[in-house]
Amino acid sequence: MAAPRILVVEDERIIALHLRQQLTKLGYDVPNAVSTGDHALRRIEQARPDLVLMDINLRGKMDGIATAALIPPAYRIPVIYLTAYSADTTLARAAATNPHGYLLKPFAERELHAMIQVTLARCQAERAARAAEERRQQTRKMEALSQLAAGMADEVDDLLTVLYGQLETLGHHAVDAPALAEPIHEAFSEAIEKERLIRRLLDFSGRRKLTPATISVSDLVSGAISRLCQIAGDTIKIRPRLPDGLWRARIDPDQLSRALVNLAMNSAEAMPGGGSLTIEAQNATIDQHDGDGRYVLLSVTDTGTGMSEQVVERAFEPFFTTRPDSSGRGLGLSLVFGFVRQSGGHISIDSKPANGTTVRLYLPAATDEDARSDRADREMLARPGPAENLVPPVPTGIASRPVVSASERRGDDRVWAGLPTAPRAAGVPPVLWHKAENALFAAILVSPDQVRYRLIVEPLPRRNGWDWVVWRPSDSEATSRYGRASSIVSAMAAAEDAARLWEQTELREQADSAAG
Repeated sequence: MAAPRILVVEDERIIALHLRQQLTKLGYDVPNAVSTGDHALRRIEQARPDLVLMDINLRGKMDGIATAALIPPAYRIPVIYLTAYSADTTLARAAATNPHGYLLKPFAERELHAMIQVTLARCQAERAARAAEERRQQTRKMEALSQLAAGMADEVDDLLTVLYGQLETLGHHAVDAPALAEPIHEAFSEAIEKERLIRRLLDFSGRRKLTPATISVSDLVSGAISRLCQIAGDTIKIRPRLPDGLWRARIDPDQLSRALVNLAMNSAEAMPGGGSLTIEAQNATIDQHDGDGRYVLLSVTDTGTGMSEQVVERAFEPFFTTRPDSSGRGLGLSLVFGFVRQSGGHISIDSKPANGTTVRLYLPAATDEDARSDRADREMLARPGPAENLVPPVPTGIASRPVVSASERRGDDRVWAGLPTAPRAAGVPPVLWHKAENALFAAILVSPDQVRYRLIVEPLPRRNGWDWVVWRPSDSEATSRYGRASSIVSAMAAAEDAARLWEQTELREQADSAAG
């Protein structure tokens, strides 16, 4: 820890030299003393000392009290006056500048040391109190913005729901009016783009459904390096620092990967002429009211242009951007903020103009209970079942976790769910639901190796509704069946019923054609 820096402002050369020797012996960092008010203000601007010992009677236009009054309040540098005079008028003038101490000459070394120590401790406590209050204000502001973002998302989503309905109605008329097809398609595209914006707002507000897992942060970062290098370009050197012995983190790996990409993109923009991007991980423990909090600290540091204090204060706000052309939406850091806070972690930024930026992600460390739960899930997924030969090939990235079918949840045994104890009605194709991130995926078979229909159920942005769609691999998407439901069970049931009805309709049409 660096020694406190103390500036001595004293116009008596012998006294100044003696003070500097005393303070140096006591372990303080003491630059050369100054003798005038003007010189003191310049030295304070350059050196930013932790404390100033100010003689009241100085040579020149300003005495020590006038000089102390001109120290910018934002510097928050404590002043201790040194003087041989204690007249009431002098004390009143000195008190008006809110000094941290007043020593009458001559004074003992022990008295000086005690006054300095008490003053530094008081200043440290004041800084800690200000920092805590600033964090509370920042937290309240971000919570208010989160609620605002969620409210905006809900309002826009309501409008989009109405818009989708109107566009679907127009789409029916477009069958007889081909000129309407293109503008309707463009309107659908714009609506889908706005729906992506809604999802980002919900991400920031902490209403995204996360899928946490016990992961190795080192493995995840190592696996992302090649992609990050592509984002950074040839002029930026990526330096991973991933020590052995890191705790495992309990976090959504997909969201963490997206967070790294967002941070890398921001860093690349801050280093147009090249530089370095350091990704470092370490174990961290933070004192909390209910015990020590264990985290995996992931730090992303660049050597870019940095940010001012005012920009850092607003960096996590949605739609805040420093780009002059407003080419970005200003959602990158806000999404990282929302994801980390929703995961039970913390995030902070350290940055100064021309000195680069460090973003620190405190990711919750996994517990023994998390590890046992993950192990049990893996064992369940690895357990063979009698219906394994009926499970269709699952697309890349889809976890093969069986889910009870909607029909079985409704107490209807028409559909065999692929579970060991589930009955199978004769002649009814099996349905087996699988989880794909936030959505559910299923396929209906007509034989063990032939997929007849594919079904998907996925949540709407507001998370209080579900989309479902059914289509056949052999047909175009234009012939798909789709709709919306208020619950996941209703959506699963609607998708299965739509597939059954589709099949029955085609069977009847084939029978009618054969009879004709």
